[in-house]
This record gives sequence, C-alpha cells and structure tokens, in this order.
Amino acid sequence: MHSFFYTIGVTTTASICYYIWNNHYPVTASRLFTDAGWAYCGLEVRVTRLRQKLSDALSPLIALVAPGEIPEQEIKFYNADNEVVKSMGLLEFRELSENWDFEYSYGVYSIKNEENHSMTRLFLTHVDANLDEIKFSSASLLSAVLKEEGKDDLDLNVLSPGFRSSLVVGNELFTEEFMRHTFDMSLPEEYTIETIDSSVTQNVVKKNGVVRVRADNLEFVNPTDSRESSFEEVEPRKKNSFLFEWIGTENEISSKKNV
Repeated sequence: MHSFFYTIGVTTTASICYYIWNNHYPVTASRLFTDAGWAYCGLEVRVTRLRQKLSDALSPLIALVAPGEIPEQEIKFYNADNEVVKSMGLLEFRELSENWDFEYSYGVYSIKNEENHSMTRLFLTHVDANLDEIKFSSASLLSAVLKEEGKDDLDLNVLSPGFRSSLVVGNELFTEEFMRHTFDMSLPEEYTIETIDSSVTQNVVKKNGVVRVRADNLEFVNPTDSRESSFEEVEPRKKNSFLFEWIGTENEISSKKNV
C-alpha cells in the first residue's frame, strides 16, 4: 500500500514538472545557447579566480627559480663624476665601431642569470670587452676594511647585493672606478684595504692595488717599488685560530728554551 501511494506521488510530481518545463520554460535553441553562454561565463570566472590564487601562492617560488626581467638598456657608460653619459643594449654595443661620439670613464654591463641573480661587469674600455661569457667566481670576500692613517676604519659592505653582483670573472675590485660605482665613494690618497676571503685567507690591498676576479679564486695584485716589475702578486696568509696560535706560541717558547 505504501509503495502504491509513493508511486502515485512520484508520477504526479514528475508530470507537474514536465508540464511546467514545456509550458513555462520551453526548450529552444536560443535558450540552450543562452544557458551555455552563462555556464561558460561562470566557469571562466571560477578558473580566473583559481589561477590568481595559484599565482599568489607560487609567486615566491617562481621568483627564486625563474629568470628576472633583463632591462632594455643593459650597458651604461659613466663619466668621472659618476654620471651616466650613454645607455645602450648589448646588440647596439656589438654593432658600434671604434669611432665613438662620446667620452666615458668606465662602462657597466648589468644582467641577471638563470637563477635570477644580478651580475655586474665593469670595463674601462669597450675595445675587446668580452661581454658574452659572464659568470660568477666561486670565490668571494667575507670582509673588507678600508684603513686610512688618522681616521677611523671604514667597513666596506662586501655582503651587499651590489658588491656580490660584481664577483664576476674578469672584474677588478677596489679600483677608483669600482669604488665610485659600488660604494659611491672615492679612494683617499693613502690607504690600505684589509680583506678576508671565503677561504678565510687574509690579504692586504695597497694603494693602487687591485683584486682580479678569477673563476676559482681572487688574485691580489699590488704595486711595488721594483723597476723590473710594477706589480707584485700577494702571497695569501691564512688566519689561524686561537688554538693554533697558542700552539705556535708554545713551540716558539720551547725552541727558545732549548737554545
């Protein structure tokens, strides 16, 4: 009995819905296209919102692995007052001849590598400037202190992004042009720069000395008083720990006692 009334109810309800559908909501081609259009719009809104949420969530990760935007004017030329006198792209730089219509003190080539790290290549002359193979050195500096007699020591921030971007093979660090561009300062008349590199090796850059960036090391070159050679390579000196210094002191004391 229960099944009979249940069947009657379902049939009646279906008949009413069928009547309303055919008489008050006729199925026509125009109606189908309209419903399909509204359904597409709703789907597009949902997809756009989902895409935006995914983009916001993944943007930090993408910024780490995706290359950054390369500026159109990658090369800039500076005068002695550290002002930009001309900018150009790499293609324009390659097409230029030796007949230049402007003077400059140094040039800077700035790009980003595949890991989105900024790379800065400084050059003093455009002639034979190799700007095609730009790569980082495996060596770096941990600290650098500018010392000038009669003045307080000046810590040079060698951990800043600007300095680290210049650890590119072929660069010469701590030149007058490098100091103007990287640290926005001029070198004093008399100075030394004491450094510690990534291998915990101490070196001193004398006046007019340079640090040449090589693929796997930093080459310290200082001027000398010798007439045969105007520059000398600096012998690196390891910075001993307190324990090793104490042991060395004990050995020296023992040697003196034996004598």
